[in-house]
Amino acid sequence: MPRMKAPATGVRVRMYRQGHGDCFLLAFPGRIGRSRPAVYVLIDCGYKPRSEIHGQKIDVIARDIIEATGGYVDICMVTHEHQDHVNGFRKKKNRKYVFEGLEIGQLWLAWTEDPDDAFANQLRRDYNDQLLGLALAEQRLGAMGADPETLELITDLLELELGDDEALDPGHAADEVRALFAESRANQQGLAMDGHAAFAMKGITNKKAIKYLADKARLNGGIKYLTPGGSPLGLPKGAGARVYPLGPPRNEDLLTDLDPKGKEEFHLRPFAATGPQQSFFAAAHGHEGEGAASGAPFARKYVHREQDVFGRERLIFEDNDQIRTFDRAEDYMRAIYGPEDARTHEPDDPNPDGEEWRRIDGDWLETAEALALRLNREVNNTSLVVAFELPDTGKVLLFTGDAQRGSWISWSDVSWQIGCGDGTRTVTAKELLGRCTFYKVGHHGSHNATLNGSPGDAHANIGWLGRGEFASEFTAMIPANTEWARGKKRPWNHPLPKIEEELRKKARGRVFRSDIDHVSRTDGVAEEHQMDDSAWEAFRKNTVERDLYLEYVVAD
Repeated sequence: MPRMKAPATGVRVRMYRQGHGDCFLLAFPGRIGRSRPAVYVLIDCGYKPRSEIHGQKIDVIARDIIEATGGYVDICMVTHEHQDHVNGFRKKKNRKYVFEGLEIGQLWLAWTEDPDDAFANQLRRDYNDQLLGLALAEQRLGAMGADPETLELITDLLELELGDDEALDPGHAADEVRALFAESRANQQGLAMDGHAAFAMKGITNKKAIKYLADKARLNGGIKYLTPGGSPLGLPKGAGARVYPLGPPRNEDLLTDLDPKGKEEFHLRPFAATGPQQSFFAAAHGHEGEGAASGAPFARKYVHREQDVFGRERLIFEDNDQIRTFDRAEDYMRAIYGPEDARTHEPDDPNPDGEEWRRIDGDWLETAEALALRLNREVNNTSLVVAFELPDTGKVLLFTGDAQRGSWISWSDVSWQIGCGDGTRTVTAKELLGRCTFYKVGHHGSHNATLNGSPGDAHANIGWLGRGEFASEFTAMIPANTEWARGKKRPWNHPLPKIEEELRKKARGRVFRSDIDHVSRTDGVAEEHQMDDSAWEAFRKNTVERDLYLEYVVAD
């Protein structure tokens, strides 16, 4: 596996094909005296288990990254804490981390990860509350014998949040989330000396992955938390490219604004949390000193506090003098709402007297599926979004992570000040995106991660990208394994056919998809939108297609 060379000008972009997830390696040309060292930027490394393409293993991807960079990445950027973006960093082979041989100059994270940011800390507390409530619902649904497909879907979505290396046992994800809370409370009580100790929560692989990277980065350049606007960032080693952070927005309404509306949609698929869905979390659990949150379907006295559910062990029965105890949520609910003799039987046994032990209808728990989807998408909307601007032509590469509608909407208000002669000038997001000739398609091409629209619209959309003279070079990469994503029991239509169709039209066929071996200028592209032979040949000269990765050079 040879060293990855930076082009003489521009940037080389490598999309790895590890599976349904993101992993990108960029090589920019630097300048130190007469030398032209490559500057490497690694963006994410994760995938959904069992979604591998060509049987690629993450250790092979890691080894290629280490050899391609000579074991040193100048900047590692993590867009957000989802399994399919970070779990590769914590994988092991032969009891060693597969990225053990990689050094990191700087770790770049979104402001939402900053332990000293008060707003970010409040968002994390709210997210933790929701995650625990969802896990409790999943556990109760398992105890109630819920529809297996629904339960498996919720568990699969929880895996995305928790990032476990192995599949969770449906109905028991709350054990992992309880571990998160136990250590989180210890951190809040001052037991953790390290500002990033919260990343080490037991059982939460996503957070462990970021802590692993943070520990590496502290040995060199440290950690940067990026916020939209302000001044653009530079790259090390004299590389001339600028980096413009666009998201996530510092606005809670926009962070939770997930789905496109009206003409912003490529395909109508409305989703919004209804009143019953929003009230679910408040009824699922409460905290010490608190009652039901606003909108709960039950009165305050009926809310079950977390410490009541998990804080004690009860004697269930004695068998051959061996005392067995349980602290599971469904056991607690059976004791509270069940017949008087419920304590004398194993909680997994059917009720011997035929009474229905659940005195409160469990149908409302079925909203957990919609809530699990919404929770995933709210985390997606905390994605770090950056635009790389090349120094000579001003061409832009846009990397959006899994940003959803609210993030896109926020970009119209973002601007930056850059030096210009003896003064400064303002660069707006619309101007910047108009020069976009490379787009890393958001969230595997899902319906709410690329907005439809035209250049004249007030908010960022696909029409804002690659305008004027830059339109002729527009290219896109979609990290997706479509066959896996659309498999049984999964809700993911990745990529949405209409979005892929529009991208192919806009890019005139220059669309890479990680589960397709070769880019085609005709597949799904109407004849009037196809490139001529000379344009296609020029594109092919900048393209490399391997089983391990797909690669493209954006010339400057």
